[in-house]
Amino acid sequence: MVSPVSDDLLTRATSQEGGPLARPSELAIPKHVNSDRYLAGCIVAYLPPPLARRAAEAEHRIVLVESQSAVIAAAGLARTSMIIADPSSDNGTTTDLMIDLCERFRPITVAAYTRLTPEVVGKLLRLAAVQLSDVVLADHDDTPARLASLVEQASAAPLTRLVIERLDLQLTNTPAPLRSSIRLLFRNPLRYRTASDLAADAGMPRRTLYRHLRSAGINSPRLLVASGRVTRAVCMLANGGRTIRHVAEQLRFSRPELLSDLVEEVTGLPLRVLRSGFEPSALAASIVDRVCRIEDEQFN
Repeated sequence: MVSPVSDDLLTRATSQEGGPLARPSELAIPKHVNSDRYLAGCIVAYLPPPLARRAAEAEHRIVLVESQSAVIAAAGLARTSMIIADPSSDNGTTTDLMIDLCERFRPITVAAYTRLTPEVVGKLLRLAAVQLSDVVLADHDDTPARLASLVEQASAAPLTRLVIERLDLQLTNTPAPLRSSIRLLFRNPLRYRTASDLAADAGMPRRTLYRHLRSAGINSPRLLVASGRVTRAVCMLANGGRTIRHVAEQLRFSRPELLSDLVEEVTGLPLRVLRSGFEPSALAASIVDRVCRIEDEQFN
């Protein structure tokens, strides 16, 4: 359940260094929204002015903060699902802040947005050791589409986290590379289209993948792989402002009807029902139950 946070609380929490959130009301749940069903995660950015302006112009849903204390305050809010920062900021001390966020606030994903310089390479290697989510390089891949994709990832993070937590319980005795690949499947769903893609990423033959999944009680590798794109699609549509056709194109479905059919197959619910709202924990349970219970024909 997501708890509402008042603008007054946000202002007090971030005022010690004179750096309040630029748009604190965006972190609070609107009064007319049922907080149990309000899924959209918030992406908070702590960046030097040139990169901050570029991020804000490219994606209006990014909330800018102006100090490290504001980042820490935002990390404690239930609505925050991603923090993006420049590890070279504040003479490199932001790297330590990002490492601390990765270690102390596990539900939050942390991404880097920086300029590629010899000095920053070592900082990125340190961050890679604590599972930094993404790296966006200024003047290389910081397009509006790339920055928007970070926001979509943040919006899907609450449901994604619940699905991963449930799958982790099933996958306890499977090889670590497979568990890591399945987590990545939900964070970067376009990377995987088939079970063969998942097997290759985990460094094992497809038959070995099937054997490990069956021993873990997962009987549909096909639905497991599909659930990554379906989870992202459901979140994109639930947050409003998008058509099914637009989401289908973004997630590389050839036709909107294919997306609708796959959503119902993976979740057990029609897309029109999910668009009106859902309880994340119940939906995550339904997705994992169907991935485990439904058997693929080629899996027998």
